This record gives sequence, C-alpha cells and structure tokens, in this order.
Amino acid sequence: MKALAVTSVFLYLTTLVSAQGPATWSQSTAYTHPALVINGTTTYLSLQNVPANTEITNTTYWSTLDDLVPAETPSGSESLTTPDASEVSNLAVPDINSSTGNSLSGYSGTPIIARLNVRGHIGTGDDERFMAFKLTGSADVMVRAVGDALSAYSLTNLLVDPEMRLYKYNDANDLSAGSTEQTAGSNDNYTTHAQSSTIVSEAATIFPAITLQSSEAASLTTLSSGYYSNQVFDKSYSASNGSRIGWVGVDMTSNDGSATFTSVATRGIVKPGDGAMFAGFEIIGDSSQTRKIFVRGRGASLADFGVSNVMSDAQLQLFRYTNAEKTESELIQLNDNYTSQSNASEIAAKAKELLNVDLQATDPGMILDLAPGYYTIQFESADGATGNGWIGIDDITE
Repeated sequence: MKALAVTSVFLYLTTLVSAQGPATWSQSTAYTHPALVINGTTTYLSLQNVPANTEITNTTYWSTLDDLVPAETPSGSESLTTPDASEVSNLAVPDINSSTGNSLSGYSGTPIIARLNVRGHIGTGDDERFMAFKLTGSADVMVRAVGDALSAYSLTNLLVDPEMRLYKYNDANDLSAGSTEQTAGSNDNYTTHAQSSTIVSEAATIFPAITLQSSEAASLTTLSSGYYSNQVFDKSYSASNGSRIGWVGVDMTSNDGSATFTSVATRGIVKPGDGAMFAGFEIIGDSSQTRKIFVRGRGASLADFGVSNVMSDAQLQLFRYTNAEKTESELIQLNDNYTSQSNASEIAAKAKELLNVDLQATDPGMILDLAPGYYTIQFESADGATGNGWIGIDDITE
C-alpha cells in the first residue's frame, strides 16, 4: 500500500501542477484549484478553490507536499524526498483525457470488472440518478458524484451541487426487502470527508482523472458482497433549470483478486447529443482471458415497470479504447433492436432470467466475450427523441 501511495503522490502532482511552476503565496489572493504555491521553504497544493484571506495553514484548502509523501519508504526502494520548486516546475501537465494509471494496474489474475460509471441528466424526484450495482467479494472502493468538473471535457449545463446516498439492499435476491443506508459511502461535499486528501490523490490515478470541485461528492469505504444503489440528486435543482448533466462512478482502489463487480444498472432521462446516457466499465486482468458480458438497454419495455415517457426506439453503441492514453476508440458493436442479433434467443432468455421481464422487440441488447480493456456505451434514441431509458451491464461468465 505504501508503494501505491507513492505512485499516487507523483501522478497527482504530474496532473495538477502547472508548467510555469509554483507562485509565491499571497494571503490576499483567491486561488483557483489546482494551485501550487510556495510559502517560505514549503510548497503547498490547493485541495479546492481558495477564497482570498484564507490562511495557508487551513488544511481544508491547503496541503503541503510533505503531507502527500509517505513518512516511510517501502523496503527495497530508493529514498523519497519532497521535490523542491525547481523540480516541480519541470513537471509536465497531461491532457485530462489521458490515462494516469490506477491502483490496480499491477493486477494480472482472472479478469474482473474493477470500475463502473454512468453519465447523463440528473435532477430531483423522478429525475434523480439511481446507479445500482452488485459486488461479489469485498473491496475498498471510491464512490463519486460529479457535475461542474465535467467542464474540463467541454460539457455545459452541468450539475451544480450533487449529493449522493449509498444504500445496500437487505437481501440481494429480494430487492423488495428494503435497503439500509451505508453512511460511510454517502456524501455531500467531499471536502468534509475525513479522507478528503486521499480522495484527491486517488482520483488522480483513475481514468477518467477528474479534478473534484468543492461542491462535488465522494467517499472512500470498504464494501462487502451485496447489491447496492447509489442515489444521486441535484441539491440546486429548480424547475426553470431542469435536469443537468452529471457523472457517477464507483471504482475499486484495492482488491486481492477475489472481488468483482458483476452487475450495474441505471435509469434516467435520455436526450439527443450531449444529453445521451453513457456508461463505462473497465475489465482488468489476464489479457489472454475474456469475460462474457451482457449489455442491454430498455426503452419501450420500461412501461412494464410503470415508467412514463419512455424511449420508443432505444439504440446502443459499444466502444473500446484502443490506446493506453484512452484518446482513441473503436466501435465494437451497434444495436438498435436485439431481435436483429444472431443470438437473439440467448439475449431474450438471459434478460428474462435476470429481471423476469421480457425485452421488447425495439430494445437493444448484445452478449459478447470481452477481453480486458476500458469500454464505453452510448445509449440514445435512434430517432433523436427524448425519453426515459435504462442501461444494464452484467458479467454472465459461467
């Protein structure tokens, strides 16, 4: 774990430090996160936007580089020292879309799904984002709900003040048995979390590397086997603004190989263009092995669950990143109606088995053997209409 912490520190610095180097700290100056400053002989990193007249000793806003470097050096490694200003000024700043690695990058065992995320419109009430996922085994995870930070990806109309509440269903085989809030996983503003500094450094090592804003939510917790639901809503919602674009993710930060995400499902309003719903998942492990993954979308069949204003003609596109920087991707498969697939009967049977509800002919679906890699799903209406939709991803490897 110490070695991982060291890696996190320097990846964090590489991501956040400007090429111009640190400036001399001035208490009367307001700093925009990320900021690097020098006060005397000590170098500080901002943890969020810093208001003017904030003391440099205020640990809510500032952290010294000494605090980010472990006190002990891992056995067998070279000694570590905090870089001075001249060293820091030479650090390059990678594009935010580039891969900065992750704390499970050394895992090479049987492939597992190590991270899940979804992006789409989030509001309040019926427009809250419910991201349900199933974990097999026990793992340390980071859970995030992001809005304004997505401006780094040139997105607009973003969620301003997300809050998330994590629940665990009391019976994974009977979701009607109710659920219990996992308060260690729930959060409003990540800066109030006891491990806020660790959240910042860990987030910098996971793709997509998102620099959290102070109003965004994140937590670090240990989860055991079970079925969970992360409920995210916009605290600043107003009818005049309507729903806005947000991102929700759950990422393993440590795992001995015995744990994997086996299912994720999310429902929400789907709009054309940037308002489409996106889902991402990463399979890590032995590159010579595959996992059998079932991906499907529901539009018309949501009416069977009593959902109104459903998509009449949903469409799925599955992409896989083809380079280490995750800047290039290829289309694996596009599907409009699952009935057009050569294995349509298998898709229909598996959908019925998992939720005991039939897909409708206009619902898309695919079952594929996927090798380790990072995959994204784009879910939208084939006719450009707006409506409620649902994405499900399941590892059905036998």
